Amino acid sequence: MDEMRSAALPTDSVPALQLPLREPGGVQPADGTGRPGAVGGLDGLIRRAASAQLTLSDLVHAAFTVLVHRYSGQDEIVLARGGGGDGAPSHRPVAVRSHAAEEPTLLELAATLAMRHRAAARTAGSGPLDLGAGLRVGSVEHDGTGTLPEGFALLLVARPTRDGARFTLRFDETLLDGALVARMSANLVTSCATPTGAPTPPWPNSGCSRKPSCGTC
Repeated sequence: MDEMRSAALPTDSVPALQLPLREPGGVQPADGTGRPGAVGGLDGLIRRAASAQLTLSDLVHAAFTVLVHRYSGQDEIVLARGGGGDGAPSHRPVAVRSHAAEEPTLLELAATLAMRHRAAARTAGSGPLDLGAGLRVGSVEHDGTGTLPEGFALLLVARPTRDGARFTLRFDETLLDGALVARMSANLVTSCATPTGAPTPPWPNSGCSRKPSCGTC
């Protein structure tokens, strides 16, 4: 496993992340290691982000964070983040804490999480990444070269394009169901393409309640 950097969060202070787990013995698609997606036509959003000194990766990570809040039903989570700007390298992400609905818009949430990411990257040590005792989930910006961090139940790998972003949701098929990850991928596209207003929109056909139970989402 690649070496990852710690954001120096005590283990007992990190909430255990939970997502709906796949049913034991269920049949997975043959290509169950990832779900690709793409979102384009974000020129206006990219300009707004740049005026706030944010990158597209900052926005994608914020949208993904909101998605994990929704699917986990947890108000406080800690996700890994790496790559992009002056943050942690993609192969050695750091832990970034988020509180549900602490910011009223996606841009404001992205700014808060970006600040935490960069602060964690500046103070990171060389120890193992501390994401608590729950599922390991995170996002990285990756240009297709070099290694990706290992040991994640769910990892968003994003690559900015000229007018948007391409991404893959890589997942551990022994833990998560491919259909669930496919819905998360579709909802991520929706949230990036409609970023105005509150960062927790009622995505259509999400197939998941605010408090999902394991294996049923």
